[in-house]
Amino acid sequence: MLVLNWQAVVLALAAWAAVTLDARRARAMAPDEAAVEQQAGSRIFVRVFLRKDEKFESMIVAVNPLTGRWQRVADGMDIFQFRVSRDRGTLLFAKNEDGIWTSAAKDGSEPTRVMYSGSSPIWSPDEKEIIASDGKYEEGKGWKHSNWRANIDGKNLKRLSIIDADGVVDWSPDGKWIVTVSDRHPPQGSGYQLYVMRPDGSEERRITQEGLNVYARFSPDSRQIVYTHQQKGFNSLWVVNVDGTDAHEILKEEHLEGVGAACWSPDGKQLVVQRYNWELDDKGQKIRRAGNDHDFRLEIIDANGKNARTLRLEDLRPLDIGHPEWR
Repeated sequence: MLVLNWQAVVLALAAWAAVTLDARRARAMAPDEAAVEQQAGSRIFVRVFLRKDEKFESMIVAVNPLTGRWQRVADGMDIFQFRVSRDRGTLLFAKNEDGIWTSAAKDGSEPTRVMYSGSSPIWSPDEKEIIASDGKYEEGKGWKHSNWRANIDGKNLKRLSIIDADGVVDWSPDGKWIVTVSDRHPPQGSGYQLYVMRPDGSEERRITQEGLNVYARFSPDSRQIVYTHQQKGFNSLWVVNVDGTDAHEILKEEHLEGVGAACWSPDGKQLVVQRYNWELDDKGQKIRRAGNDHDFRLEIIDANGKNARTLRLEDLRPLDIGHPEWR
Protein backbone atom coordinates (compact mmCIF):
# COMPACT_ATOMS: atom_id res chain seq x y z
CA MET A 1 0.00 0.00 0.00
CA LEU A 2 2.85 2.37 0.82
CA VAL A 3 4.44 1.80 -2.60
CA LEU A 4 1.17 2.57 -4.32
CA ASN A 5 0.91 5.87 -2.42
CA TRP A 6 4.39 6.86 -3.51
CA GLN A 7 3.57 5.96 -7.07
CA ALA A 8 0.50 8.15 -6.85
CA VAL A 9 2.59 10.98 -5.45
CA VAL A 10 5.19 10.61 -8.21
CA LEU A 11 2.52 10.59 -10.89
CA ALA A 12 0.85 13.65 -9.38
CA LEU A 13 4.17 15.53 -9.22
CA ALA A 14 4.94 14.60 -12.82
CA ALA A 15 1.52 15.80 -13.94
CA TRP A 16 1.96 19.08 -12.00
CA ALA A 17 5.43 19.60 -13.54
CA ALA A 18 4.06 18.99 -17.03
CA VAL A 19 1.22 21.46 -16.52
CA THR A 20 3.63 24.05 -15.07
CA LEU A 21 6.07 23.57 -17.98
CA ASP A 22 3.25 23.92 -20.51
CA ALA A 23 2.09 27.11 -18.79
CA ARG A 24 5.62 28.54 -18.84
CA ARG A 25 5.97 27.65 -22.51
CA ALA A 26 2.63 29.29 -23.23
CA ARG A 27 3.71 32.46 -21.44
CA ALA A 28 7.02 32.46 -23.31
CA MET A 29 5.35 31.99 -26.68
CA ALA A 30 2.40 34.31 -26.08
CA PRO A 31 4.06 37.58 -27.28
CA ASP A 32 5.23 36.04 -30.59
CA GLU A 33 1.93 34.26 -31.13
CA ALA A 34 0.06 37.47 -30.36
CA ALA A 35 2.22 39.33 -32.89
CA VAL A 36 1.56 36.69 -35.55
CA GLU A 37 -2.16 36.74 -34.77
CA GLN A 38 -2.22 40.53 -35.04
CA GLN A 39 -0.36 40.41 -38.35
CA ALA A 40 -2.77 37.83 -39.66
CA GLY A 41 -5.71 40.08 -38.77
CA SER A 42 -4.10 43.29 -40.04
CA ARG A 43 -3.77 44.40 -43.65
CA ILE A 44 -1.33 46.49 -45.65
CA PHE A 45 -3.13 48.86 -48.00
CA VAL A 46 -1.27 50.10 -51.05
CA ARG A 47 -1.98 51.56 -54.48
CA VAL A 48 -0.58 49.48 -57.32
CA PHE A 49 -0.16 50.47 -60.95
CA LEU A 50 0.10 47.68 -63.51
CA ARG A 51 -0.29 46.71 -67.12
CA LYS A 52 -3.20 44.41 -67.93
CA ASP A 53 -4.20 43.24 -71.40
CA GLU A 54 -2.09 45.98 -73.06
CA LYS A 55 -3.79 48.61 -70.88
CA PHE A 56 -2.78 50.31 -67.66
CA GLU A 57 -4.74 49.82 -64.45
CA SER A 58 -4.47 51.29 -60.96
CA MET A 59 -6.16 49.98 -57.84
CA ILE A 60 -5.91 50.00 -54.06
CA VAL A 61 -5.46 46.56 -52.55
CA ALA A 62 -5.51 45.17 -49.01
CA VAL A 63 -2.63 42.73 -48.57
CA ASN A 64 -2.20 39.99 -45.97
CA PRO A 65 1.24 40.76 -44.45
CA LEU A 66 1.97 37.08 -43.87
CA THR A 67 1.02 35.61 -47.24
CA GLY A 68 0.92 38.41 -49.81
CA ARG A 69 -2.64 37.52 -50.75
CA TRP A 70 -4.59 40.62 -51.67
CA GLN A 71 -8.09 41.93 -52.25
CA ARG A 72 -9.05 44.91 -54.37
CA VAL A 73 -10.80 47.60 -52.30
CA ALA A 74 -10.97 50.59 -54.67
CA ASP A 75 -10.13 51.90 -58.13
CA GLY A 76 -6.86 53.78 -57.70
CA MET A 77 -6.70 55.67 -60.99
CA ASP A 78 -7.93 59.02 -59.62
CA ILE A 79 -6.65 58.60 -56.07
CA PHE A 80 -3.62 60.71 -55.20
CA GLN A 81 -3.01 59.95 -51.51
CA PHE A 82 -5.04 57.97 -49.00
CA ARG A 83 -5.36 56.81 -45.39
CA VAL A 84 -7.37 53.94 -43.90
CA SER A 85 -9.43 53.96 -40.69
CA ARG A 86 -8.27 51.80 -37.78
CA ASP A 87 -11.09 49.31 -38.32
CA ARG A 88 -10.04 49.07 -41.99
CA GLY A 89 -13.57 49.97 -43.05
CA THR A 90 -13.15 53.47 -44.52
CA LEU A 91 -10.81 55.11 -47.01
CA LEU A 92 -9.95 58.79 -46.72
CA PHE A 93 -8.32 60.04 -49.91
CA ALA A 94 -7.45 62.93 -52.18
CA LYS A 95 -8.49 62.86 -55.82
CA ASN A 96 -6.22 64.53 -58.33
CA GLU A 97 -7.19 68.23 -58.19
CA ASP A 98 -10.67 67.27 -57.00
CA GLY A 99 -10.65 67.58 -53.21
CA ILE A 100 -10.94 65.13 -50.33
CA TRP A 101 -13.27 62.13 -50.30
CA THR A 102 -14.27 59.14 -48.19
CA SER A 103 -15.65 55.75 -49.16
CA ALA A 104 -16.09 52.29 -47.72
CA ALA A 105 -12.97 50.18 -48.18
CA LYS A 106 -14.87 47.89 -50.51
CA ASP A 107 -14.56 47.71 -54.26
CA GLY A 108 -17.40 49.47 -56.04
CA SER A 109 -18.36 51.73 -53.10
CA GLU A 110 -19.68 55.20 -53.89
CA PRO A 111 -17.37 57.97 -52.60
CA THR A 112 -18.52 61.06 -50.71
CA ARG A 113 -16.79 64.43 -51.11
CA VAL A 114 -15.88 66.10 -47.80
CA MET A 115 -13.64 68.96 -49.01
CA TYR A 116 -13.47 70.68 -52.40
CA SER A 117 -9.69 71.09 -52.41
CA GLY A 118 -6.67 69.73 -50.65
CA SER A 119 -4.28 66.81 -50.59
CA SER A 120 -2.47 64.61 -48.04
CA PRO A 121 -5.57 64.00 -45.86
CA ILE A 122 -5.01 62.49 -42.41
CA TRP A 123 -7.37 61.27 -39.70
CA SER A 124 -7.62 62.72 -36.22
CA PRO A 125 -6.91 60.06 -33.55
CA ASP A 126 -10.64 59.62 -32.86
CA GLU A 127 -11.36 59.69 -36.62
CA LYS A 128 -14.02 62.37 -36.17
CA GLU A 129 -11.92 65.06 -37.87
CA ILE A 130 -9.41 65.39 -40.68
CA ILE A 131 -6.53 67.67 -41.61
CA ALA A 132 -5.71 68.32 -45.26
CA SER A 133 -3.24 70.66 -46.95
CA ASP A 134 -3.40 72.77 -50.08
CA GLY A 135 0.01 73.24 -51.65
CA LYS A 136 1.31 75.36 -54.50
CA TYR A 137 4.87 75.75 -55.75
CA GLU A 138 6.02 79.35 -56.30
CA GLU A 139 9.11 79.83 -58.43
CA GLY A 140 11.98 81.10 -56.30
CA LYS A 141 9.92 80.86 -53.09
CA GLY A 142 9.32 77.12 -52.78
CA TRP A 143 6.12 75.43 -51.60
CA LYS A 144 3.35 77.42 -49.96
CA HIS A 145 0.65 75.56 -48.04
CA SER A 146 -2.63 76.21 -46.32
CA ASN A 147 -3.58 73.59 -43.74
CA TRP A 148 -7.23 72.96 -42.91
CA ARG A 149 -9.01 71.10 -40.13
CA ALA A 150 -12.61 69.95 -40.46
CA ASN A 151 -15.14 67.43 -39.22
CA ILE A 152 -15.16 64.19 -41.18
CA ASP A 153 -18.24 65.42 -43.06
CA GLY A 154 -16.37 68.61 -44.06
CA LYS A 155 -18.21 70.90 -41.67
CA ASN A 156 -16.60 73.30 -39.17
CA LEU A 157 -13.73 74.05 -41.57
CA LYS A 158 -10.88 76.02 -39.96
CA ARG A 159 -7.46 77.07 -41.19
CA LEU A 160 -4.61 76.06 -38.86
CA SER A 161 -2.15 78.64 -37.54
CA ILE A 162 0.88 77.06 -39.17
CA ILE A 163 3.56 78.79 -41.24
CA ASP A 164 2.66 78.55 -44.94
CA ALA A 165 5.96 76.85 -45.79
CA ASP A 166 4.79 73.78 -43.86
CA GLY A 167 2.35 71.04 -44.83
CA VAL A 168 0.91 68.69 -42.21
CA VAL A 169 1.75 65.04 -42.97
CA ASP A 170 0.70 63.12 -39.84
CA TRP A 171 -1.14 63.38 -36.50
CA SER A 172 0.09 61.43 -33.48
CA PRO A 173 -2.24 58.68 -32.20
CA ASP A 174 -2.39 60.31 -28.76
CA GLY A 175 -3.63 63.54 -30.40
CA LYS A 176 -0.91 65.73 -28.88
CA TRP A 177 1.32 66.40 -31.90
CA ILE A 178 1.39 66.86 -35.64
CA VAL A 179 4.43 66.59 -37.89
CA THR A 180 4.97 68.89 -40.87
CA VAL A 181 7.30 68.81 -43.83
CA SER A 182 8.74 72.30 -44.17
CA ASP A 183 10.14 74.18 -47.15
CA ARG A 184 11.21 77.16 -45.03
CA HIS A 185 14.93 76.35 -45.39
CA PRO A 186 17.06 76.82 -48.52
CA PRO A 187 17.35 75.45 -51.07
CA GLN A 188 13.60 75.94 -51.46
CA GLY A 189 12.00 73.04 -53.28
CA SER A 190 14.67 70.52 -52.31
CA GLY A 191 15.64 71.11 -48.68
CA TYR A 192 12.68 69.79 -46.73
CA GLN A 193 12.96 69.50 -42.94
CA LEU A 194 10.53 68.03 -40.41
CA TYR A 195 8.89 69.92 -37.55
CA VAL A 196 6.76 68.66 -34.67
CA MET A 197 4.19 70.95 -33.03
CA ARG A 198 0.83 70.99 -31.29
CA PRO A 199 -2.20 70.83 -33.60
CA ASP A 200 -2.70 74.57 -33.03
CA GLY A 201 0.87 75.30 -34.19
CA SER A 202 2.33 75.97 -30.74
CA GLU A 203 5.43 74.39 -29.14
CA GLU A 204 7.11 73.99 -32.51
CA ARG A 205 10.43 72.17 -32.73
CA ARG A 206 12.63 71.09 -35.61
CA ILE A 207 13.53 67.38 -35.55
CA THR A 208 15.76 67.02 -38.66
CA GLN A 209 18.85 69.05 -39.44
CA GLU A 210 20.14 68.33 -42.94
CA GLY A 211 19.36 66.66 -46.23
CA LEU A 212 15.84 66.22 -47.59
CA ASN A 213 13.29 64.59 -45.26
CA VAL A 214 9.78 63.39 -46.22
CA TYR A 215 7.05 60.77 -45.65
CA ALA A 216 6.98 61.11 -41.85
CA ARG A 217 4.76 58.76 -39.81
CA PHE A 218 4.19 58.56 -36.04
CA SER A 219 4.63 55.24 -34.28
CA PRO A 220 1.47 53.74 -32.70
CA ASP A 221 2.67 54.77 -29.21
CA SER A 222 3.28 58.38 -30.45
CA ARG A 223 6.89 58.30 -29.21
CA GLN A 224 8.80 58.03 -32.50
CA ILE A 225 8.64 59.12 -36.11
CA VAL A 226 9.89 57.19 -39.12
CA TYR A 227 10.81 59.15 -42.25
CA THR A 228 12.67 58.93 -45.54
CA HIS A 229 15.93 60.87 -45.65
CA GLN A 230 17.81 61.81 -48.82
CA GLN A 231 21.36 63.11 -48.98
CA LYS A 232 23.82 63.21 -51.88
CA GLY A 233 21.35 61.33 -54.04
CA PHE A 234 20.89 58.37 -51.71
CA ASN A 235 17.73 57.51 -49.76
CA SER A 236 17.62 55.95 -46.32
CA LEU A 237 15.05 55.29 -43.61
CA TRP A 238 15.45 57.04 -40.26
CA VAL A 239 13.70 56.97 -36.89
CA VAL A 240 13.71 59.87 -34.41
CA ASN A 241 12.07 60.49 -31.06
CA VAL A 242 9.21 62.99 -31.04
CA ASP A 243 11.38 65.43 -29.04
CA GLY A 244 14.04 65.30 -31.76
CA THR A 245 16.53 63.11 -29.91
CA ASP A 246 18.17 59.86 -31.00
CA ALA A 247 17.79 60.31 -34.77
CA HIS A 248 19.32 57.24 -36.38
CA GLU A 249 19.38 55.38 -39.66
CA ILE A 250 17.75 51.94 -39.80
CA LEU A 251 17.81 51.14 -43.53
CA LYS A 252 19.77 52.53 -46.46
CA GLU A 253 20.03 52.08 -50.19
CA GLU A 254 22.62 49.56 -51.27
CA HIS A 255 23.73 49.08 -54.85
CA LEU A 256 20.62 49.98 -56.91
CA GLU A 257 17.97 48.89 -54.37
CA GLY A 258 15.91 52.00 -53.61
CA VAL A 259 14.17 52.93 -50.37
CA GLY A 260 10.83 54.77 -50.35
CA ALA A 261 8.12 55.50 -47.78
CA ALA A 262 7.42 53.39 -44.69
CA CYS A 263 4.56 52.80 -42.24
CA TRP A 264 4.49 51.16 -38.80
CA SER A 265 2.69 47.91 -38.06
CA PRO A 266 -0.31 48.31 -35.70
CA ASP A 267 1.78 47.05 -32.74
CA GLY A 268 4.77 49.26 -33.62
CA LYS A 269 7.18 46.32 -33.76
CA GLN A 270 7.69 46.33 -37.52
CA LEU A 271 7.64 48.57 -40.57
CA VAL A 272 6.50 48.01 -44.12
CA VAL A 273 8.72 49.76 -46.66
CA GLN A 274 8.27 50.69 -50.31
CA ARG A 275 11.20 49.19 -52.26
CA TYR A 276 12.24 49.31 -55.95
CA ASN A 277 15.31 49.11 -58.16
CA TRP A 278 17.00 52.08 -59.81
CA GLU A 279 18.47 51.99 -63.29
CA LEU A 280 21.41 54.02 -64.57
CA ASP A 281 21.21 56.52 -67.42
CA ASP A 282 23.93 57.19 -69.99
CA LYS A 283 25.76 59.39 -67.48
CA GLY A 284 25.61 56.82 -64.70
CA GLN A 285 22.93 58.71 -62.78
CA LYS A 286 20.21 56.76 -60.94
CA ILE A 287 16.76 57.17 -62.52
CA ARG A 288 13.36 55.52 -62.72
CA ARG A 289 11.77 55.54 -66.17
CA ALA A 290 7.97 55.41 -66.31
CA GLY A 291 6.71 52.09 -67.58
CA ASN A 292 9.97 50.23 -67.00
CA ASP A 293 10.17 47.26 -64.67
CA HIS A 294 11.80 48.54 -61.49
CA ASP A 295 10.71 45.53 -59.40
CA PHE A 296 8.45 47.55 -57.12
CA ARG A 297 7.77 45.55 -53.98
CA LEU A 298 7.05 45.73 -50.27
CA GLU A 299 9.53 44.79 -47.57
CA ILE A 300 8.77 44.14 -43.91
CA ILE A 301 11.49 44.88 -41.35
CA ASP A 302 11.73 45.03 -37.59
CA ALA A 303 11.50 48.51 -36.10
CA ASN A 304 15.29 48.52 -35.70
CA GLY A 305 15.80 47.69 -39.39
CA LYS A 306 16.70 44.03 -38.84
CA ASN A 307 15.17 40.82 -40.21
CA ALA A 308 13.99 42.12 -43.57
CA ARG A 309 11.71 39.96 -45.68
CA THR A 310 10.20 40.72 -49.07
CA LEU A 311 6.41 40.62 -49.30
CA ARG A 312 5.39 39.78 -52.85
CA LEU A 313 1.80 40.46 -53.90
CA GLU A 314 0.34 37.16 -55.00
CA ASP A 315 0.07 36.93 -58.82
CA LEU A 316 0.89 40.64 -59.24
CA ARG A 317 4.01 42.33 -60.56
CA PRO A 318 3.24 46.06 -60.36
CA LEU A 319 4.92 48.68 -62.50
CA ASP A 320 4.62 50.98 -59.48
CA ILE A 321 3.66 50.71 -55.80
CA GLY A 322 2.57 53.70 -53.74
CA HIS A 323 3.07 54.52 -50.07
CA PRO A 324 1.95 51.66 -47.83
CA GLU A 325 -0.59 51.96 -45.00
CA TRP A 326 -0.65 49.19 -42.34
CA ARG A 327 -3.91 48.72 -40.37
